[in-house]
Amino acid sequence: MKEVTFVYCVGGDQVYYDCLYKSIKSLERIKEPYHILVLDVDGKFDLDLDNVTVVPVTVNEREINHFQFLRYQAYKYVETKYAFYLDVDVVINADRLDYLKEKAGDKFLLTQHWWIPTIKDYTQKTQAYKNPTGKKYVDYLHKDLSRPYIASGVFFYQPKLHGKILEEVNTKFKHIYSQDDAHITKKIGITDECVLSSCLTDDNCVLVNGAFNHCANSQWMPMKIVDGVLHGKNPYNPEFQPITCLHADIDRRIKTYKGFPHSHESKEVTDLIKKGFYL
Repeated sequence: MKEVTFVYCVGGDQVYYDCLYKSIKSLERIKEPYHILVLDVDGKFDLDLDNVTVVPVTVNEREINHFQFLRYQAYKYVETKYAFYLDVDVVINADRLDYLKEKAGDKFLLTQHWWIPTIKDYTQKTQAYKNPTGKKYVDYLHKDLSRPYIASGVFFYQPKLHGKILEEVNTKFKHIYSQDDAHITKKIGITDECVLSSCLTDDNCVLVNGAFNHCANSQWMPMKIVDGVLHGKNPYNPEFQPITCLHADIDRRIKTYKGFPHSHESKEVTDLIKKGFYL
């Protein structure tokens, strides 16, 4: 019996579909049976797999950030106990489902952002708080700036238990991203992560080590090899753990940093990153 559905949202250029296909291939590293759900904006998904459900969806082009919020609507289509959302540029590096289930219990499971760990960091390191409109919306969402700022590219949850959280995200999204305010994301930077973070509390979520969603760059998030297995963490985490997900837009990294994996990595770490991404 399948307990887990891996959830994706995809659209746009072919490169994003190619990333998705690689991510789906990486699910071969998962030992237990699973289902796959794909919310497809442009109808280009063409893998013929028995365990995949494809849901055609549309987005309003005037709402610039609409696509980023599809991930918070996907739970409505999940029929298994657990849902595991992945950005399309994420690969499963190691099967840690048993650990995630135990660690999550009945809570929503995520990790903090590696370079913006708190809302206060978000106000200081991004453009959002430097604009009166951005400040208005950040203040609307967040009363306590010491709260964690969440990385939304990977998260693990139970649709039947956590629909209320996801609907709160959607409600706030609709409030902020009206068509009149569609410019906000591009010009000011009110992110889906900023909205999601405002809906999470100590009572409804559990935050795990950054190894859950690792950027595959040791200068940003430390990495090391333990017994042949790639381990990582957020810079502020006290310990290394096995990396569950490797998360990197490879084409963008190559264009920006002239290569991937990055040249500062050791050969041993480079080889494991290449293995993780099927390079």
